[in-house]
Order: sequence, then C-alpha cells, then structure tokens
Amino acid sequence: MRLEQSLVLNRYFHRLFGARGLQDLKQPLNVQEGPAGNGQTYFYGALLGRIEDKRLREKLHEYDSRILGYESRLAKARGRFSFKYFQYLCLLYTEIFLDRTTENPSAFLRELNGFLKLLRKEEVSLSNFPDFEEEDLRRLAFFMATGSGKTLLLHVNFWQVLYYLEKGDCLVDLAFSFNNPIDSLPVFSLLNCHKIWIVKLDGASGTEVIDSKTGEVFC
Repeated sequence: MRLEQSLVLNRYFHRLFGARGLQDLKQPLNVQEGPAGNGQTYFYGALLGRIEDKRLREKLHEYDSRILGYESRLAKARGRFSFKYFQYLCLLYTEIFLDRTTENPSAFLRELNGFLKLLRKEEVSLSNFPDFEEEDLRRLAFFMATGSGKTLLLHVNFWQVLYYLEKGDCLVDLAFSFNNPIDSLPVFSLLNCHKIWIVKLDGASGTEVIDSKTGEVFC
C-alpha cells in the first residue's frame, strides 16, 4: 500500500473540500495570499464554494478568522508575513480536527469510520485497515518538506491546542496533559532554534532546552 493511501485522516480532510488529494486543491488555492477586503483570506473564498457539508460551511468563517489572527501574530514578530496555501491547509485541517474532537468526539469517530468504510469498498488495499478509536484522536501529525515552515506552524499548533482546551467541551479532563508541552526533535541545534522562536513569539522565557541523551538542561 502506498503511504498516501494509508493516510486516511488526510484523505478525509481533502474530501471535505471536494478533493481526492492535495493536487486537486493546488489550482483552486492559486490565489493571492493574506487577507482580502472582506476581512477573510482569499483562500476562504476559494474553498467556500467547494464545501457540501453545511456545518463546515458555517464554521469555515470562524476557522479562517482565527488563522488570520495567528498570521497577524507571526507578522508582528517576523515583519510582513502571509501563509502559503499548504501552510493554510495544515492549520485549517488542525482547526477542524480540534473543533470536532473537543465538540463531540463520539460523533467525529462515527464520521471518520463511515468515511473509512466507503474507502474499504473502493480500495481492496484498505480492506483490513482498522477503525479509528477514541485514543487516535489524541494524535495529529503532518509530513512536511524541509523549508516548508514547520517551526512556525508548530508554534501556531500550540496556540490552536491551547484555544480549544479553553473553549472545547470535551477535553477539560485532558488539559493537564498540556501543562508542559514538549517540542522533540532529533538534532539539538533545531531544539535551540525552536526555543529562540518560542521566546520571540510569546516571551516564554521559562522554556528549557534539554538534551535527551544526557539530561543536561540548557536555559
């Protein structure tokens, strides 16, 4: 099975916007970056007409406004800045995932497994793919190329998680899990780089960089 086929959650998000893969969205999102004159992004206008799900159509305005706010926060630290289309999709999919997970995880699971059931009928290679379980909703990963802005997106992901922990209805009991977020990377120099951005963006001067091999703490 190709990796792209096994990324069922990724395909679920694409299908919400009438696409079978990222390539189907690349051309529609070939629009100007940043805010449009109506206070939303240009991406918002490009995606709205592709949505059949009534609930998502109603929520897209809210998601887009929040992402635009994150873009503005980054711009204050970096200067002029706008998300690329693939960065925007990463954050938009995270918004949908966190919103549905915190609003009604049981309903979200049913929806995911319903989508998976359809895929199993269409593709023999997925016939033994296991159903999603509640524990799976605690994990979300993105595979992104070098230079695609992962460090900045990771920081926004922290902001997104903190927002939904505060506003969501179903993750109150899990809030303690995020008291001390861990940014784990294989190369020490990258960890130090991430700390610099965390301090620059949020003033989190209490952040520690720890060598996992030696346990040495670098403040």
